[in-house]
Amino acid sequence: MPKRSKSQFQGPGPSQRQLRVGEEVRHILSQALTRGEFYEEALIKVTLTIPEVQISPDLRHARVYVYPIGGSSNTDSILEALNLLAPEFRTEVARKMTTKYIPRLQFRLDETFEEAAKIEGLLRAERGARDLARPTSTDHVDFSGSSPDDPGVTSDNQKDNKAT
Repeated sequence: MPKRSKSQFQGPGPSQRQLRVGEEVRHILSQALTRGEFYEEALIKVTLTIPEVQISPDLRHARVYVYPIGGSSNTDSILEALNLLAPEFRTEVARKMTTKYIPRLQFRLDETFEEAAKIEGLLRAERGARDLARPTSTDHVDFSGSSPDDPGVTSDNQKDNKAT
């Protein structure tokens, strides 16, 4: 019998309930951050977005992905401050949600924006290189296998056609 992974976030995908609870937690945390109810020096004058909250199948743990709008060089101190305030955020979530369990919050940096920018850069670079290598309408493109410079060289298909 295969052993099961101990990771609480693995599986075929989140259930509808996990998605609903995650979205509700995301809204509550976004409102709390927008109102500025929680004071921590690292969070002053920083605007954060919460693109996703992943909830474990048992609804007891949540990964909250945050990203500073406009980028920020002090993301470590922002994450440290958010994780320090996690119990207060959890209390705020408990006040506004009516579920049996209130998930423990763990804040992480969302790297999807950076990954998307890297991929976009690669695609643009590849596209640019491909466009430079693409023949123009004045270039001769011959799919028969013979070269326009050497009319005496023919492909195997042309030889077969001449033989029959």
